[in-house]
Order: sequence, then structure tokens, then C-alpha cells
Amino acid sequence: MKKYLLLGLLSFTFIGLLIGCDSNKDDKDTSDKKEIKTITWQTRRDLSDYQDYFNQILKEKGYPYQVEFRTKEENKKVDILDIGSNLWKKTYNDIKPIVDKKVIPLDSYFQTKEGKKLKATLPQNVWDAYKVNGKQYGVLSTGYAPFQTAYIWDKTLADKYQIHPETWTEEIWKYKEDLEKVYNGENKNNFLTTAYLWETLSCPLEYTYVLGHCYPLVINEKEDLTTAQFLYDSEKYRENVKGISSLYNAGLYSSEQETALDNPKIFLEASSTFVSKDAFRLLCAVYTDKDLTNAILWGEKNVHFNVNGNFAVELGTKNRNAINNHLGNPLIGYTEVGQDPNRETLYPERMKNATPSKLLGFNFIGKNCTTELENIFQVWYKDYSALVTNPANSLLEQGNLRQQYKNAGIDKVIAEWNREFQEWRETQKAR
Repeated sequence: MKKYLLLGLLSFTFIGLLIGCDSNKDDKDTSDKKEIKTITWQTRRDLSDYQDYFNQILKEKGYPYQVEFRTKEENKKVDILDIGSNLWKKTYNDIKPIVDKKVIPLDSYFQTKEGKKLKATLPQNVWDAYKVNGKQYGVLSTGYAPFQTAYIWDKTLADKYQIHPETWTEEIWKYKEDLEKVYNGENKNNFLTTAYLWETLSCPLEYTYVLGHCYPLVINEKEDLTTAQFLYDSEKYRENVKGISSLYNAGLYSSEQETALDNPKIFLEASSTFVSKDAFRLLCAVYTDKDLTNAILWGEKNVHFNVNGNFAVELGTKNRNAINNHLGNPLIGYTEVGQDPNRETLYPERMKNATPSKLLGFNFIGKNCTTELENIFQVWYKDYSALVTNPANSLLEQGNLRQQYKNAGIDKVIAEWNREFQEWRETQKAR
């Protein structure tokens, strides 16, 4: 299963736990004061290079905070602590900082204006899944995790009905009868057996996005003749849509309700601090403010995550900026990874089974279709933004979306990409 990170504002799945003190000092609402609060944020990697730019954006946006990034090795008292954990494999109850009461429950925090706004971004059943002893410690927000297929979200159900999803292929709709065993056997309203199908299978394994996930243009790595095509027109893609739709219509899958989260990060707030409410507000802001999101993801001015899934490209130029932090370059198939001279060291496990993409070394300029590229991105961004209110929109509106991309000029971009790519290949052969 190809796992990828779709970098976009709503593709965040950080888990934030606020560390605070139950002191009366903490009960004071300090948000309306003029002084700037300093919040110390411990991360597992050094983000000190991001600090100045992130604080600059905080100031420009009018937030009464500045941040100091620290690593665990510095052994400093902190307000936000990134401990890192795979929660779907290891429950919150196993996390020592919570058990040791070094963090505070956040139930009252979610009654605030910021808390209600953030909590509305995910279904209640997801929040409930991360409670400890009935209390909410986690700050969750969509995305920031590799999409994956949760075939049977509860292993006990798989064992109960003698279903073994680990042996299934990606064409999960072929196992519809097995899924219906669980669905009918449990006899529960709105009982779902699958999740994340659409995000995971919207691009078949043999395809590689030529301009990142924001642009539905792909090549088939298995074909001898390498030409870009419109993803929506590919036979395999249409098969996936048909199969996923059959599960959706049967009530076995719903993108409106997710039943599992994979590999989120955790941020805690230390109990030694007196600014837990401010740290909570800061985390809420990071999850909901596009400018703060950009700043903490990229740490660089005028570099934005929502241009390309692998690197930022200033349209019409050759200016490329690799993603600066550890979320970058998740797939070997992307050219930026393939060109990294240290890739064998950085990605040893991935490289064992990796096949270099046919795009390796090619940089698309697109100066003859900058307007169309922008129009296509706007279609994608509008559809992606609609996931908040209508998560199944992409699945159910395929015909309409296809026409919008056509109207945006995707055929012209495909033609220009193929022209540039063929010229590049000719120069490679001549060397």
C-alpha cells in the first residue's frame, strides 16, 4: 500500500496534549493582555532554525505568543512536549506522562471558543477513541499522518468472524461479502468496517503524480511509453471509484466517519507550567491558521506546502524548495528523493523495495501554462477544502470534478508536460 502525506491545511493529524497546572494562576484568562507570552515547545528534532520565522508570523498575525523550540537533550522545563507514539498500536493508557499525571485533562478547554472550533473538525467517535479514563487529553486535528486502509478497525472482529484482512489485496471491494459478515453480524446502526479507502486508493500503485497531489496528472511507471495522463481518465482509477462506491452505497465504508488513526504525533504540555491555556490556544491556532501551518511546516518565507506534495515550485520558474522538515520526501518515487545522494542512508527500508521513478531528474517548468496550473490547483483546493463539510464529495462528484478540471485547462497542461518531458528525454539520450 502506497502511503503518502498529503500536505495541505486540513491534512493535519497532530495529537496535542496540554501540560498544565491546576493552579488558580492558570485559571486567569490572559489572552487579552498585551504582553507576549513565551511558550517552550520540546520537539524530537531541532527546530531552532524555524523559530525566528515562526515567531515573526505569530507577531504579524497578532498572536500574543512567541515560541522557543527545545530538544529533549536540553532537559529544560517545557510547555508543549512532543513525546511521539503510535497510538493505534499503543493506547493512551500506556503512555507514561499521562499515567504519572504530568499532563492535565482538557475537557474544560474544549468548552472555549477555540476548543469548540477545533473539536468540530473531527467526529466525536474519534475524540472518544483517545480518551483516558473517560477524560480528554489529546488535541487532535485531521491529517499529518500517512493515509492507510483500516480494513477491520477492531482485530477482535476480524478474529470473531474469521476474516483476515492482512491477506487481502488493495481491491478491498472484492471482499465485500466478508465485510458484510461483520456488518450484519454486529447489527449496529452506522457500523463501519472500512476507513481511509478514498484517500489511499485514489491513485493506483503503478501511477506516480507528476506534479504532486494537488494536480491529478500521472504517469504509469509500468508502461514503456511514458506520457502524462489525466488520472480521472485512467481505467484503473475508474475501477477503484466503482469499487469504493459499491462499499459506500452498502454502508460498509464512509469517509464521513473514520474508525482509526495511524501514527499520529503527540504533543503534551508539562504540568510545571502556568500557561497551559495559552499553550492550548497556540496549538489550536497552529491547527487552524494556514499561515502558522506553513510557518511550522516549512520554516521559510514564501514557501508553501499546498503547491506540491514533494517540493514547492514557483510556477513558471525553476525555483524548487525541498520540504524542510522530517515530513518531507515520503515517497521514493518522487524525484526529490531520487536525487538525494544520501537516500540509501536516509531511507534504507524504503530503498530496499524502491524502483527509481521514470521522472528522476526531470523538472517541469510549465511557463506556457501558468494560468492553467493555477486554475487546476484552485479546483483541487476547493474540493479538498470541502472535505470538512462533505468528506465524500470527491467520491460522489466524480463527473462534476472531471469537468471542472477539463474547464480549468488540464489538457493543455498535459500536452505541455509531455512536450517538455520528451525534449528532456532526448537530451538525456544524446549524452
